Amino acid sequence: MRVPIKMEEKSGNALTDYQVSVNIDTVSLVSAGKMQTNGADIRFTDSASNEVPYWIESGINSENTTIWMKVPQIQASGTETIYMYYGNPTASSASAVSYT
Repeated sequence: MRVPIKMEEKSGNALTDYQVSVNIDTVSLVSAGKMQTNGADIRFTDSASNEVPYWIESGINSENTTIWMKVPQIQASGTETIYMYYGNPTASSASAVSYT
């Protein structure tokens, strides 16, 4: 599965290697059998399909899982789309840190 996450820069400053958090209802995805119970299948990429580093701050399989990404670049007053992937039952975790 691939889900777009659109980010908008509103300060008028270009951002490089900017840390952005997203909150995801992973309990619904896990209970539907679409995501591994430990979140090991989660991946993020930029619009050019480059992997984006991320780390899981709060537990997987909850209504409010907090995941931080290090977005390579967001242009001043621009938008950037990052894609979240999940659903690979054989994937190993790529998270820098995982608190599950």
